[in-house]
Amino acid sequence: MELKTYVCPNCGANTTNAQNCEYCGSLLVRFVEKGIDVKSISYLNSNDWVFPGLIENLQKNLQLQADNPEGTDVRTDICGGEVYISVFSPAGKLWTWDDGTVIDFTSTNRGLLIILTFYDVVYQENKGFRTSQMQRPSKYMSKLLRQDSYKRNFKDLEMYPIFMSREYAEDFEFSNGYETHKESFIKTSISYAIDFGQDAEGAARLISRILLKVYGVSRQNNGIRITTNAGALDIEKAAKENNSIYTGIDKDFDSEMNKKSNEAFIYNIIGIIVVIFSVIVSFVGC
Repeated sequence: MELKTYVCPNCGANTTNAQNCEYCGSLLVRFVEKGIDVKSISYLNSNDWVFPGLIENLQKNLQLQADNPEGTDVRTDICGGEVYISVFSPAGKLWTWDDGTVIDFTSTNRGLLIILTFYDVVYQENKGFRTSQMQRPSKYMSKLLRQDSYKRNFKDLEMYPIFMSREYAEDFEFSNGYETHKESFIKTSISYAIDFGQDAEGAARLISRILLKVYGVSRQNNGIRITTNAGALDIEKAAKENNSIYTGIDKDFDSEMNKKSNEAFIYNIIGIIVVIFSVIVSFVGC
């Protein structure tokens, strides 16, 4: 079977790779493969405004990939407010969807893998014989409505059709020691990922467009922090520091679930103690 070839809009070479050009690494061949006119893609405009430090950090990401042994994890994080966008190295070991499935990129060992995630939460309460309908918790409503807005804005981007995506749902259930009050939560996520090859400037323009058009981040006084690190320990340290300025719904929800889990554990311990005490009293009474 003869392989289909595409003309790369970036360098003009003939390529059989419909993901990234075999010669220049550009992902523009994906638009050709999908029949989309690349002239309509505004991120190609080299005059587009880019967040300060973003190009330099993505170039550092590529350089760290070249300087470190193959398989070393390299990550750039763009974080602040409700924004958390990560750019990974394809040769790393950390890159999975929320359900643990490895993200199947077809890139070479060097490149820029951009990933962002949107969240939703629903809640159900059971008190004795009364069970409520699944609904969004009112305490998170404002942030969840903003997540809806972010998702709509993201789907309006010209680049949206060539992102990979995956949805995931995680269930949580808590009860007191007597099973008279139960709470059920479902956290859902939809993640989007794209292998941007080694085009640091193009990736920076795309990320800047996401920050401006999807999240509505201001060009001035935006509180966005950009970090680039290699190696699991440095990446983890940076992630903890970034988490201190991140205010996303997933952070709030995970914090509450940890608290409820601890409370449920205490309720269960108290329930066990009460049962043991009742057995002892009954035995002594005999």
